[in-house]
Amino acid sequence: MDLQATKLKLIEQLLHIESEEFLLKIKQFIEAEEQNYPFSEDHRQVLEERLSEHEANPEEGITWEELKQQLH
Repeated sequence: MDLQATKLKLIEQLLHIESEEFLLKIKQFIEAEEQNYPFSEDHRQVLEERLSEHEANPEEGITWEELKQQLH
């Protein structure tokens, strides 16, 4: 079964669950997983590249105060 089919089957099963306690546990599990992985792998890679660039050339950046001044 491919990923999309698995998701659809789970959704279908969730629609028939009557136990509020069980649904709450599923909700908590999903929320915990989201907290463990707040960024997709693509986003994580972009952040790592930007951090590496900053670490290689920290003088090229500006401070938070400088940024706020530019925005006003």
